[in-house]
Order: sequence, then C-alpha cells, then structure tokens
Amino acid sequence: MTTPTVDQLTAWVREEQSDLWNDLNEAINRAANGAWSMQAANTARRIITAARLAGATPHGEIPWPLVAGGVYHAIYEAGNIPADVLDEAEWQESDALMAGSAGTRATEQPRFAATVAAIHDDRRWISGGGEQP
Repeated sequence: MTTPTVDQLTAWVREEQSDLWNDLNEAINRAANGAWSMQAANTARRIITAARLAGATPHGEIPWPLVAGGVYHAIYEAGNIPADVLDEAEWQESDALMAGSAGTRATEQPRFAATVAAIHDDRRWISGGGEQP
C-alpha cells in the first residue's frame, strides 16, 4: 500500500466537501421547520472541518440555491473560513443564468432567510466550539 500524497488527500477532501454541501441541501429541505435541523448543523460543522483542511469549496461545486440564498457565506462566516465572494457583475451573470432553473438572489434569499438566521444562532457549534444547541 502506498502512502497518499498531500495532493491526493486534498482532492479527496474536496470531493467530500461537495458531497457534504449536497447533504446539507437535503438536510435543510427535510428539516421539520423547513429551515434548519440538528442534521443540518452537524453537516455544516463537517463542512467547516473539511474547509480547515482544504479551503472553502468553490461556488460551482455546491447547489446554487445555497450560494444565492446566503447559506454558503453564512456557513463559512460561522467557521471563520475565508470564502470567495462574487462581485456584482458575477452575481448578475449568475442570476441571469440561473433564473429559469435554480433561482436567483431575489428568490433564494427570502427562501433561506430562516436558515441563515439559524446558522448565526449555531455559529459557536458550527465553528467547533461548545455544545450543540
């Protein structure tokens, strides 16, 4: 058995991050209140742990509604992880591209407002400190 290289391990973590974002999207969609759950909080914490190893997941590798709705930035903000921020031209281009399929900031921010608020409430847990609420 060969020892994996740092590049191989980083690539594996990146794949896991993408899967975790999809898991988070499903956990939010299945949450009893439609916004947040213990499963979502645990998945968010795992996203932060992976990001500490390999950096933030690029926008294009996660469900677009989570980016447009503010969940992407709220998770990384809660974990004190630097993440790419789209400039206004990129937002407009993405909104135009996704308008007919995955939503825009105008449709997704209200949809995910309660989720983003819950992330801020769970900030300490998500970042790896304290007990889960």
